[in-house]
Amino acid sequence: MEKFVKNLKRGGLPTRCWLYMLILLLSFGLPASIFAQTDLVKVTGTVTDETNQPVPGVNVLLKGSSNIGTVTDIEGKYTLNIPKDATLIFKFVGYKTTEVAVNGKTTVNLSIQPDVKQLEDVVVIGYQAIKREKSTAAIASVAGEKIENIPVPSVEMALQGKVAGLNVLNITGEPGAKGIVTLRGNTSIASQDSRSTPLYVVDGIVMDEGDLGQIDLTGTNPIAGINPNDIESIDVLKDASASAIYGARAANGVIIIKTKTPKAGKPQVRLNGYYGVAMKPTMRSTLVGTAERHLKMDLIYQYLGKPGMENVNYWITDSLNPAFNNHTDWQSNVIQKARIQNYDVNVSAYGEKTSYRLSYNFYDEEGTVIGTGFTRNTASLYLNAHPYSFLNLTGNIRFSEMSRKKTNGSINIFSTWSFPSSFFKLTDEDIENFKGNNLDELDKNLNRDLYANFQANIDFTPYLKWTTSYSFGYSTTRNDYFIPSYRNNGNAYATSSSGSVKRWEIENYIQYLRSFKETHNLSVLFGQGAEYSYIDNLWGEGNYIASNSIQTIQGVVSKNSNASSSIEERARLSWFARLSYDYKDKYLFSANWRMDGSSRFGKDNRWGHFPSVSAGWIITKESFFPENQVTDFIKIRGSYGITGNDPAGFYDAYRALTTNVDYRGGSGITSYNGSGTIAYDFGSAVTSRELGWEESKQMNFGLDAHFLNKRIILTGDYYIRDSESMIFNYALPVTTGYTEAKNNLVSVRNSGVELQLSLDLLPHNWDWSWTIDANIAMNKNQIKKLPNGNRSIVTGSPWMEWILTVGRPLYEITGWRSNGIYATDDDVPVDPLTGNRMTFFGTTMQAGDIAVVDQNGDYNIDYNDKVSLGNPDPKYYGGINTTVRWKGISLGVFCNYVIKRTFWNGFLSDRMNGGVYSAGGWGNVSGPALDFGGLKYYTTPGQQADLPTLIATNHMDNRHIAHEIYTDNGSFFRVKNISMSYEFPTALVNKIKLQRLRVYGYMDNVWVFSKSKTYPDPENINTNGYANGSEYPLPHKFTLGAEITF
Repeated sequence: MEKFVKNLKRGGLPTRCWLYMLILLLSFGLPASIFAQTDLVKVTGTVTDETNQPVPGVNVLLKGSSNIGTVTDIEGKYTLNIPKDATLIFKFVGYKTTEVAVNGKTTVNLSIQPDVKQLEDVVVIGYQAIKREKSTAAIASVAGEKIENIPVPSVEMALQGKVAGLNVLNITGEPGAKGIVTLRGNTSIASQDSRSTPLYVVDGIVMDEGDLGQIDLTGTNPIAGINPNDIESIDVLKDASASAIYGARAANGVIIIKTKTPKAGKPQVRLNGYYGVAMKPTMRSTLVGTAERHLKMDLIYQYLGKPGMENVNYWITDSLNPAFNNHTDWQSNVIQKARIQNYDVNVSAYGEKTSYRLSYNFYDEEGTVIGTGFTRNTASLYLNAHPYSFLNLTGNIRFSEMSRKKTNGSINIFSTWSFPSSFFKLTDEDIENFKGNNLDELDKNLNRDLYANFQANIDFTPYLKWTTSYSFGYSTTRNDYFIPSYRNNGNAYATSSSGSVKRWEIENYIQYLRSFKETHNLSVLFGQGAEYSYIDNLWGEGNYIASNSIQTIQGVVSKNSNASSSIEERARLSWFARLSYDYKDKYLFSANWRMDGSSRFGKDNRWGHFPSVSAGWIITKESFFPENQVTDFIKIRGSYGITGNDPAGFYDAYRALTTNVDYRGGSGITSYNGSGTIAYDFGSAVTSRELGWEESKQMNFGLDAHFLNKRIILTGDYYIRDSESMIFNYALPVTTGYTEAKNNLVSVRNSGVELQLSLDLLPHNWDWSWTIDANIAMNKNQIKKLPNGNRSIVTGSPWMEWILTVGRPLYEITGWRSNGIYATDDDVPVDPLTGNRMTFFGTTMQAGDIAVVDQNGDYNIDYNDKVSLGNPDPKYYGGINTTVRWKGISLGVFCNYVIKRTFWNGFLSDRMNGGVYSAGGWGNVSGPALDFGGLKYYTTPGQQADLPTLIATNHMDNRHIAHEIYTDNGSFFRVKNISMSYEFPTALVNKIKLQRLRVYGYMDNVWVFSKSKTYPDPENINTNGYANGSEYPLPHKFTLGAEITF
């Protein structure tokens, strides 16, 4: 491994690698063509756009010739010597390709027309862009304009519900925090909290979240450093035929982001900004004032005389008590109406030889919880130089700084448990102290990222192209945490952590593109790549800091401090190839291959091979297909491929040396003069040299169809993805001296169906337009293999467990099946052998208890009676977007939904756990009161209730979260955002020396519909499916903005 890493650090590759490339290059040859130089005429002209502005960079080509042509200059002018009866072809990205017959003329001018569908007809795959109709892979695209100006800090939040099969859940309303993003189901087995995240590639730069996760203790979303308004297009590579070219990094799919580049015409300056507010979110439903008192009096009357009700505080019933009529709303003291602001400025110019785009973005979002917020500064630079006709140079540089403030993590300030009764009468000083107790902890987070990509493209011939690409990334993160002494039992405590990732990647590849007799179309790509990552971390803590004003690890004696640091390195070497062929543009074939070598594995398992094949058939181009005005295009396609993953730890496959010297200067195990020894230390896990690649084998069948001149577009896919040889930690017998080992032991299958439908409903010659985009995805997750003879594995704690079982989804929540509430003691089943009523862990059950299903028939409920209660990952999910336009006015509504998802409603079980009264102050009489409206809890014998008794001293533990009655329906339908905009007429804005003027407004997170009776938002739950009311709620946002282009 050491030699492998050192070679890559030096950027060196074996001599034979370069020799192979040279042989490949020479084998293609340098074809040339000769054109008779007779009857030529000098033709000149100017190319303009729809606003009569000159367009530089337009390709002007002689039809029928492969090597005669030119490009327009900065003034849109061109000159060519061509036959007088020739035909010119004008091509430019984003505009319709136009053919013009010369017919002996010496001047040929053209006004090119924009082609709004052209960008939609091109998809970006690994290392190439191809026509969508020729794609044989499952690829979904989202135009940048679909996500512009949505008031979210990160691009993946804007993608929610827009791509079939891409499941995006915004589980927290905390600004800058991560959400859940999975593509075609979850495959992560690390824990019940983990999810498999797609690979992000931004302008050719790989965003390796695995590396970033090694240093990030802030919880900040690394993708949030990208300004969504800078994005031109997003292509989501779903199946292995599209993503296998990325090999070891593409097991969970690939999201390719292409940022904006300069457009033809005069230099442009674009200003864009919006300002708005995040409203106070829907809080957990509690009662205050008179409503609270009425509920508590009802509880007292219903349970009077029951155990635990002997010492109810007098102020609850004494109307002469000053606190009797108080109504302090504790939740409102820690939340606020928050500010959101976003400002963009970019300058761009497109020239014949040089183009550039410079962009800056400032985004600032206050949290709706006082003391939280997220701020981002992002600057990016795009440069393109075309010094020679055969050479094209491109550079992309992006810098971002993200600052994120958080509240304390030791108290759940959104849970009603954090608040006392509203009856307590407090002064303003008391209220401020209450805020301080909940908000005074310092949790500052700072992330800085610098990414750069430089690319050189050489056209040896019209058919043979060479590309060299170099990418560099440098990310740093820092977290400072402090808790004052009055919040921590007199101990002022601080921690500080920082880390950095340095990463470089170099890729070289050659492409051969050729058409033969306009029948056979061939594309061959072959290349190699190398990458290297260096990761370092530093962490320290200090106890009993001298003053609450210091808030850092300063002046702490050694016995009250601790520190650690680490350095890790990773390297990967790759070879890749692609062959694409089509016959008459209707029979399509593509094959990909990639070989990756990873330093994470031992020498015998270092290399992984990842091939894929795909094919397609455009039926509508067959002669037997009847011509009609309804069906424009039908293509069927299929693919099979293998992608890989190397999620092992950096050194899991190697035997590590560690020192036993104590960090304070003392010694651990000593062997000579008190000095620390260096010895083999495996920790608690056994090193596994057999550790190897995880593999994802995926099969996909798809259909693409267009009707009525693309007025109706339908895309459907069916897939089966088997994730095999997944790395898993499994327990070892204590006699081995270790607790666990790691190996390739688990297999998981995801299968499903995806449908995407686009409708353009009104005639194009109307002033009105109405479009609808809708998608739905169904995913079935299933474990196929587990270690130790496929025995089920239970994780978590006894009161909240998840289970892995062959044939079932990953990490299902488990518990006791419920069959209602016992109305009387006689309803409790009786063991015919003993004559005793059923027991719960040996305690006799009675009226008011939950009727738990006895799975094994032994008349005693225990852990052996637990079963699967549901899956926290949704089975169906998708989105619906509709837009209506009339002249310059546009109105859009976007909704997303989730169907068939189960979660634990800990908010409800916690309140039941409070009982009626407790001297500690957290009962439903003595503490804050949950709104029990619409809930039927047990109070009197014979009552048919939905919830058990509130008596905390009842014999059975009725408030245990593991009971089925505390599982809830996580399905929801959300009106995600509503947008409205007006674009002023071009003729009007030109009079004031502007190119474009547009105003707009957004409402985000407008409304949510769900079946949960007690939980306000079923999307706002933890990754593992548990929600106790402490999650940061999702706010409602309202923004207004304007866009001006000079």
